[in-house]
Amino acid sequence: MVAIEDIESMYSLEKWLIEWPAKNGLNEDVARAMAVAIAHRTAMRVLPVWWSRTLTEDPRKGDVVALLILRRSLISGVAAKMPTPNIRQAATLADTIGSAIAGAMYAGAAADAAGAAMYAAGAAAATSAVDARASAVNAAFTSDAATSADLLRSVRADCTIITDGGDVLAARLWPNHDNPLDDFWQDVKTRAVAPEWSFWIKWYDGALAGRAPNWQMLEQIALIEAEVWEDGAEAVGAKITLIEEQHELATEVSDVRKSYEEIRPQVAALASRSHNNPPELIEAKPLVQAGYEIIWSSLAESEEELEKDKPSASVLKRLGRSILEACNSIASYCASLGDTALKKAAQEVGGAGGKWTVRGIAVYLAAQNPGVQSVATRLVEYGEKLAHLP
Repeated sequence: MVAIEDIESMYSLEKWLIEWPAKNGLNEDVARAMAVAIAHRTAMRVLPVWWSRTLTEDPRKGDVVALLILRRSLISGVAAKMPTPNIRQAATLADTIGSAIAGAMYAGAAADAAGAAMYAAGAAAATSAVDARASAVNAAFTSDAATSADLLRSVRADCTIITDGGDVLAARLWPNHDNPLDDFWQDVKTRAVAPEWSFWIKWYDGALAGRAPNWQMLEQIALIEAEVWEDGAEAVGAKITLIEEQHELATEVSDVRKSYEEIRPQVAALASRSHNNPPELIEAKPLVQAGYEIIWSSLAESEEELEKDKPSASVLKRLGRSILEACNSIASYCASLGDTALKKAAQEVGGAGGKWTVRGIAVYLAAQNPGVQSVATRLVEYGEKLAHLP
């Protein structure tokens, strides 16, 4: 069996990709994913070379090529992590549309680097480990530069991460030394400053640093409709911004819901207590309970909606407005108590052996209002953005 330290050619890399999975009893799908991951990371390492080259072109030409190859590079990474039929189909489409453009436009190192991205997309589209291996090997050795000590050492490092059971897709792009192509990357970051490139800059910086990405978000971006990609970098950038906002909002909703989850037992316990309370508290109990339940259920439903690839604009707006109305009802009730009652209620929170009063719960909920209102407002605003999409 070929040892990792002996990988030094197309033949030896392909042999290792065949022998190691077989020796360890790994199935075809795992062997294929390994090859796709190596192809993807190889292409990512040389990405700044071709991107820097595109920035010297007329933007109408350079932007088209940049977007085509960035799309291929993103899809190959997602395919290594989440090899779903939809992703494989996207990889096939990305591999066939304009596959000869970059090679025809550029020569030398830039063309070779673009070729590596295309081989990576080919690996992602492969339906067998055999085809994925062939693409991975071609990606790793597509040019003279790819046989340099730095790049070859990084391929070996990837193989070591895999054999050690690590997540190679969450490892630093150059695992055991500094980035030898950093000058190209700094050039890209200096010149690709338009808003439509901001996601791609963050994405690549994250890969360099070995920061685990949000794979669900990357999958959504990889599956952006073909017609949006065809509309160009600005259209894709706008779509990506919406997807990023969706995932940021989903995280915020989840965090706020956790703060409400903490007092769910106390709210539920109100149903069996307070029978001897004065009339004003008995009347307040349904209002506080109903307000809490509206906020709780609306947050939960919002979280579910935001997990969808295409959340509903009308649903998000409805849920955001329901939360805002409930917050306002609780705030109005607290305002009606007066300062003395409010202070007393605040002292009651968590008291009485852990049994919270109606007023105590209302005060707690009112204290959460700024955070939940902010999230609710964002739900409405995000829903409005989705509603006005072409």
